[in-house]
Amino acid sequence: MGLGDAGGSHSTRRAGDPLDGYLECARKAYGSLEDPNFLFSSKAIERRPYDGLIDSISKICEVIDRTALGVDFCFNLELTVPKRRWRLLLSMVGPYSMLLGVTPFSAPRFRSSTVSVVENPELEVEQNIFDLVRSAGFMMLNSVEAEAPVRFSPPPEFEPEEVPLFRVLFSDAEVMPWQKI
Repeated sequence: MGLGDAGGSHSTRRAGDPLDGYLECARKAYGSLEDPNFLFSSKAIERRPYDGLIDSISKICEVIDRTALGVDFCFNLELTVPKRRWRLLLSMVGPYSMLLGVTPFSAPRFRSSTVSVVENPELEVEQNIFDLVRSAGFMMLNSVEAEAPVRFSPPPEFEPEEVPLFRVLFSDAEVMPWQKI
């Protein structure tokens, strides 16, 4: 997969690159990938555009909004049913989503939860979440897509650099939730 280009005219990507759709939405949301404006996220939080979808999801599991303004460019929702937990990320940039499975303390040496990207729903509740999210018009990203490198100027650097698509669509976190550090 080619490198995303923030400028557009001297792209190293070929026409029809799978990143084109993501980057077009990102340019509309940020205004520019070279000099991004992050105000769209606070406006999205005020508008709450996904409340209908969130209400539908809350009928099959408990939903807690964990969105962190200034860090998240998505609605970061904690979903729980007895003995299971997920994070559902609904991008504020465009119709993109990820479902992350959370396994608490899988081994004594780990101090935090283990997170994995749910790409093929195995449980009925996961399939129901996928169905609701997709029927609302969202595309579910997998880890390969989310890790694709693109040129972006994230804070605090604000100098164009190669970052994972995840940082453009979902969060300014330096490490993706499923990566081991």
